[in-house]
Amino acid sequence: MKIRQVRSNVLATAGAVALLATVPAQSADIDQSVMMKWATVTQINYAIIGEYDGPHTRIVNGGGGIADEAAVKDRVEIDLRWDQTTAQLVGEPTFKNYKSDVVNPRNAEPKCAPPVLSSAYEHFTIEKLENGLGGALQLTGTRNYAAASVTTFCTGARVAVPAKAVREPTDFVLPGAILLAMPAAVQGNIVSIDAKSSTIVTKDGKGWTWTFKLTPAK
Repeated sequence: MKIRQVRSNVLATAGAVALLATVPAQSADIDQSVMMKWATVTQINYAIIGEYDGPHTRIVNGGGGIADEAAVKDRVEIDLRWDQTTAQLVGEPTFKNYKSDVVNPRNAEPKCAPPVLSSAYEHFTIEKLENGLGGALQLTGTRNYAAASVTTFCTGARVAVPAKAVREPTDFVLPGAILLAMPAAVQGNIVSIDAKSSTIVTKDGKGWTWTFKLTPAK
């Protein structure tokens, strides 16, 4: 497990707007008591858990018939404090990266021989978090493909494929506390809200589920 710290600015209000773009206007009922609760808060602590679950994740880098995959699970954690009045972080966020769980390495074509891995596959290791475009954050990390002996085009001939590290910037939305005031509006496959526990859960459609636990800090 690795821990890294970086500074960044966050525009969560714009992030909330981006999430609400998927919500039917007629459903946007607002709980005024919850709205007032969060409107009086200056700073919010976000405890964030990201969980990846990809049953068909490519684990070996290469082309030309190389299609080796596995069921992969990964986890990252982010803790940060955000000031609603300045739209900026307070202090330094803390990041934790966990080892990827790789199960059943195989070729995407069932009749082909599976890869023989000679190094670990790590799905995503956070390096930094910074402002992106349109109010989103940019989360940058590294994907480490495994070194392996693989078959190409199901011919039975094996070739060695080296390990490769690929840096991957990813748009990342920090949802604003305003979403907690409209849980009925955003329940669904993409966003779910539990106002009682001040928790927002989002899915990015790429295997990641993000759980945001909000706590008033000041």
